[in-house]
Amino acid sequence: MPVHKASCPSCGAPVDFRTSAALLAVCAFCRSTLIRKDMNLETLGRMADLLKDASPVQLMTQGLFQGRGFTVVGRVQMDYGQGTWNEWFLDYDGERQGWLGEAQGNYTVSQEMTVKEVLPPLEGLSPGAEVLLNGKPYEIADIQNARCVGGEGELPSRITPGFETTVVDLNGPDGTFATIDYGDQPPSIYVGKAVAFDALRLKGLREIEGW
Repeated sequence: MPVHKASCPSCGAPVDFRTSAALLAVCAFCRSTLIRKDMNLETLGRMADLLKDASPVQLMTQGLFQGRGFTVVGRVQMDYGQGTWNEWFLDYDGERQGWLGEAQGNYTVSQEMTVKEVLPPLEGLSPGAEVLLNGKPYEIADIQNARCVGGEGELPSRITPGFETTVVDLNGPDGTFATIDYGDQPPSIYVGKAVAFDALRLKGLREIEGW
C-alpha cells in the first residue's frame, strides 16, 4: 500500500510513494522529476528517457532474497562507455530498502552500509589493492567511470541525468562484494552478494519477445 499519495504538479497524474525512504519520483505519464517537500511535490524538470534494453525486470516486479520478499519501486540506469547497467531500488515491505544490480544478465543484491574506517582517496586505489570495511578485507576488482542516463519510479536520492561518478567494485569474504560510489560525498558503500536469476523467484516480469 502507498505511504503517500499525490498528484503530479505538471500533468495531474497520480503519483504514489510506496516507501517512506523515497525522496524522489518520476511521473510515469509525463516523466517529470518530482521531489518530496513535506506533503507536497515540487517539479525539478523532465527526466531523460531511458535507453532501451532487454531487461525482464520492471517497476512492481516482486521477488525473494534470503527469505524476505521485495518489490521493485525504482531504477537508475548507468552507462560505463561500453554498455549500460541497471540499479533497481527495492522495498522490503516498508521495513528496509536495497538494490538489485543487473549487468549483462548478472544479478547482485546489496544494501547501503556504514563503516568505521576512513575510506582511502580514490586517487590511490588500483585493482588488487586491499580495503578494510568494518574490519573485513576486500580486494579491489575493478574501477569504472560511469554516467547516469536517467531513472524511473521512486528513488531514495536526487539523481541528475548526465551526472558522472566513479565506482569501485571489491570482492570480499564468504562470496560477498562491495561497491564504493565516489560520486557521493562522503562516498557511499554498498555490500551484498551475487545471486542467480532463478533464485530471486521474480514475478511480474516484463514480456520480452523470444523469451
